[in-house]
Amino acid sequence: MKWLRFSKIHASFYSRVYSYVLLSALFLSSCTIVQKYQKNVPFVFKNNIELKADGVSKDEKAAIKSRLYTQIDDSARTNIKDKFFILHYYIRPPAFDTNAVKDSKSNMHLALRNLGFYNPDITYNYDTVAAKKKQERVTINYKVNVGKRTMIDTVAYIFDHPELEKLALETKKETFLKPGMPVTKSDISLETNRLVNVFKNNGYYKFTADEIRATGDTSIEALTSVSEDPFEQLRLLAEANEKRNKPTIKLAFILNKLPDTSILTKYYVNDIYVFPDYKIGDSYRDSSIKEIVYNDFTIKYHRNLFKNSLLDENLSLKKGVVFRQSDYFNTINDYYKLGVWESPNIDIIEQKDTNLLNMVVKLEPLKKYALDGNIEISYSANNTTSNIATGTYGNLLGLSANLALTDRNLAKSA
Repeated sequence: MKWLRFSKIHASFYSRVYSYVLLSALFLSSCTIVQKYQKNVPFVFKNNIELKADGVSKDEKAAIKSRLYTQIDDSARTNIKDKFFILHYYIRPPAFDTNAVKDSKSNMHLALRNLGFYNPDITYNYDTVAAKKKQERVTINYKVNVGKRTMIDTVAYIFDHPELEKLALETKKETFLKPGMPVTKSDISLETNRLVNVFKNNGYYKFTADEIRATGDTSIEALTSVSEDPFEQLRLLAEANEKRNKPTIKLAFILNKLPDTSILTKYYVNDIYVFPDYKIGDSYRDSSIKEIVYNDFTIKYHRNLFKNSLLDENLSLKKGVVFRQSDYFNTINDYYKLGVWESPNIDIIEQKDTNLLNMVVKLEPLKKYALDGNIEISYSANNTTSNIATGTYGNLLGLSANLALTDRNLAKSA
């Protein structure tokens, strides 16, 4: 009986301790401090987003929710700083403004459309709670149902230009847009940039992303009259497919109306001029500058500082071949990596009334010699076990200096 009574006493004691700890934790976890707020003016205290996203993985749902929080307008966003994990400081909370809530809703709509959800349903409400010290805290609650995600049915390239269509189709396997995958703004942008790079690497050096437009399937009645905005067309298409279980879209990339027809001209590399010791103001037309023709390109120089073979080995551009953007950038990068020139640059000069391009490679040499030095100091306490046993003590201080001389152009070969 004594043992039973003792156990009951202990059980009662631990129960009280547990209750005390639990109450303390609840109190501390709710320790919220609002600073620099407008008294008697409702302010944003919290934003909640309830997300419904059927058919979406747990990780993607978390990513979508996180992205939606970033779409909350600045005028409705709280600034919270945590201290010691239990203190939450709300600093200068914004005054509540219904316009900011509407803007947040619009931002969320746009973000979801960019992810392939073209018919989301977003509603909101807000609660006001009067707190101590004349605080009127407003909690904004957003309910977001992303709806069905629009998937890609097919992708077509309709450029009304035989070679561009051929290039697009030959590289179609590299596309970022695959049938059965969601259609997103970022993937459309990536595909547009991919096509531009393909065209630029096949002679169309003036081609830009402005010349391409993505459109939806115009055979659907809802798209018989569309705006110039391709994403507005996607939205209309999604509305036409709204009643379908799995809304899909037929994408097509087309050419915009081109005011400058030279954009569709295929260009070739003509004359190449390399300035290995370029000085500001030098011109490839200046006959007073020394020059030598070497392997189909012209070297213009003031002093004979570099071997001709060094310039040739790192020159990807070749006379008479189709202009390729990759050759242009490879030439710049290869010269830069040699560490001899500062910020290599290439001017592209169109030859009037032709499809030929002159290339002027400008290389400004760095100083030939570079002197680098550093000093290192090391310290060690000499108190090992063996030293203690022998009764000897001491400290070690080390000082070392390094000096390096670099020749950036040894034997004229970088």
